[in-house]
Amino acid sequence: MEKVIDSTREAVINILTSGYVTRDEIALIYFQGKDAKIAIKPTRNAIYADEKLRSIRVHGSTPLAAGLKKSLEFIKRMKDRYKNTVLVLISDGNPNISESGDPAGDAIKFSEKLREVAEERVFINPNPTLRDVPRKIAFALGARYVELRSEEKTGEAFKKFLK
Repeated sequence: MEKVIDSTREAVINILTSGYVTRDEIALIYFQGKDAKIAIKPTRNAIYADEKLRSIRVHGSTPLAAGLKKSLEFIKRMKDRYKNTVLVLISDGNPNISESGDPAGDAIKFSEKLREVAEERVFINPNPTLRDVPRKIAFALGARYVELRSEEKTGEAFKKFLK
């Protein structure tokens, strides 16, 4: 996942740099341990985003449901300010932490709710050896599902999605 974070950082910087004209903003929510956190509030500042992304260290559990729940709350809060929201979920889709004890079920539940608030959704799976749960989550999200080949970077997947 460390390579995925590096590639994601590169993709975010590219989007912000090219988004200068379109005035796109990016926010980033990451999840690890038992919780999810907003790492980057909506910004157009590529330097700020780069610094924040460099500070994220990959370790611990995957509380995917917490990340999806935080994303849902965040998008609902920002809906008045941002009319078109794009949710990009980058995960191997292998949740192993949840409040209810059903990590995959909780992730699917929040995915169904996110489908209603985010206009565009994409799920990027950097570990295509894990397919069953990620595909179920992507289906619940109504998301385009992209599996990265071993040599492919997250940024390349972003480009496919943005075309």
